[in-house]
Amino acid sequence: MNPNYTECGVSSVTKHEKEGVLLYPNPASNVLNLVLPEKVAVENVYCDIFDIQGNLVKKDVIPSGTQKQIDISILFAGQYLVRCYDASKFNQSVKFIKQ
Repeated sequence: MNPNYTECGVSSVTKHEKEGVLLYPNPASNVLNLVLPEKVAVENVYCDIFDIQGNLVKKDVIPSGTQKQIDISILFAGQYLVRCYDASKFNQSVKFIKQ
């Protein structure tokens, strides 16, 4: 559990939230936490970060079924897109803001 977030009484989570990539905090300053969905196979997941112009600015490999902290301190403030994919069918993109 993340100490920056508190529990709330919401009992309904959409299917998309259960199966999608979770990024927090958003906006982020120096570190972006990435949590992969449980449905992803037991192979490496590749994560590419693109700036708003579509330029690749960072690459990472994440063992699936895990979460990872990604250092984004070198990125300029602005909007970015994280594309996560594996060798099979998983492919998802999520936007975040770097402060």
